[in-house]
Amino acid sequence: KPTGTGFAIFPTAEQALRASTWTGTKIQNRWIKVRLCEVRGDARPSGAGEKPEGCLSAVVSCDPSASEERLLEFFKDCHVSGISC
Repeated sequence: KPTGTGFAIFPTAEQALRASTWTGTKIQNRWIKVRLCEVRGDARPSGAGEKPEGCLSAVVSCDPSASEERLLEFFKDCHVSGISC
């Protein structure tokens, strides 16, 4: 059963950070939330809005009916390399 949470994988940390700025936009007329995944270990972001070293993925919270194909299309400008819902 779809939960409305997915994971997006990006080729670079910069593209993942760009995708995270899309929180508050809509997919299928529903608001989404995008946040960077936290990197485990000693890597810490150096300030608000900065990406942790090695961060290449984001958690996407959206309507459960949003398909992987729709999310791939939504993030195409960030060169998303994978989506799992």
